[in-house]
Amino acid sequence: MTRTALRFVRCSLIRILTTTVLVAVAIGILPGCAKHRLGDDQAGPPAGNGSLEIILKHEVAPRGLAVTGSKAYLVTEDDGRFGIVEVSLPDGKERVLAEDTAQNIAVSKDGKFLAFGTASEWDAPCEVRLVDLDKGGWKKLTDTMGPLRGLDFSPGGKTLVFASLEGLVTIGLDGSDRKVLVEGKANGESTVLQWRPVWSPDGTKIAYAVSYYEGSGPISIVDANTGAVLTLTVSDDIDPVWSPDGKSILYTRQLYGEDHSDVYIADLAGAQPQFKRLTEGDAPYWGLGWSPDGRYVLVQRAPSPGAPEGSPVKLLMCEVREGKFHELPATSPKSMTATWAPDGFIYYVTEGGKLTRIKPK
Repeated sequence: MTRTALRFVRCSLIRILTTTVLVAVAIGILPGCAKHRLGDDQAGPPAGNGSLEIILKHEVAPRGLAVTGSKAYLVTEDDGRFGIVEVSLPDGKERVLAEDTAQNIAVSKDGKFLAFGTASEWDAPCEVRLVDLDKGGWKKLTDTMGPLRGLDFSPGGKTLVFASLEGLVTIGLDGSDRKVLVEGKANGESTVLQWRPVWSPDGTKIAYAVSYYEGSGPISIVDANTGAVLTLTVSDDIDPVWSPDGKSILYTRQLYGEDHSDVYIADLAGAQPQFKRLTEGDAPYWGLGWSPDGRYVLVQRAPSPGAPEGSPVKLLMCEVREGKFHELPATSPKSMTATWAPDGFIYYVTEGGKLTRIKPK
């Protein structure tokens, strides 16, 4: 066989072996290929099952995570200043969308728009802005008195609700039909403000928390058409999250001055709301969200009072009907923000800037 022929055979074998290895890695045959860690100079993992780990270039603010389709949106934090970045999944490429923002963001269910507020002092104006994620660029929807205290898109993606010193405000994405659903009161010790508004899945109601000069108030629900308000809980309750079928609300009860918190579910299916406590009051817990099928909820557990120094924050899933908890393979030295995305994966990001995807079993 000639030298040229030998070189051709050798190159062909190398190509075949390389292709075989790449296919094996892609489908997860080779051991050790289930987890992918991305640095600045590394390619991303293949799409599909398995975990994903991306090291971000920024620290991330608490609660600053939204995932839709193949993109993650995060609120970054740098010396007390907040910004917004888009992270492509799974290659980890970052795109800065905004700087000098408030801590809250919302992404429409179809992934076409992102909304945020500009940074603002307590009694200063704030701009509510809308980013076109397909075309790029942003536009101002309206002015309000900041800082923003939460915002959310309606399920149909045509209306935005936000909370500010004005109260609870809705506005169309074209800037029309702006109305104050619930007025806020910003008056020293008589301060009563709405925050963390979330639309019901059918788009007819908005759940929100209330904060006072000291501590939190009840979870309330306002009719998006009439403005009628139902006070759902008693007090010290925060972070309402609707179940996928709109029949329940997950929320956290954090009593003022206490060193622990609990996670509750309010069942709205009957004539009167029914309340179920999921945790035991032995540690700080936060309710984070629901599985796409509504069978489980996602819960974060901080170390118990008196736990050894350096004990990690843990991520748990709870089966709603039986109340049984399962610990997920996710921990953080301080805090984490997590969401159960429509694709069935749980995405969580640590304060230091590590974005991870896991598939619950």
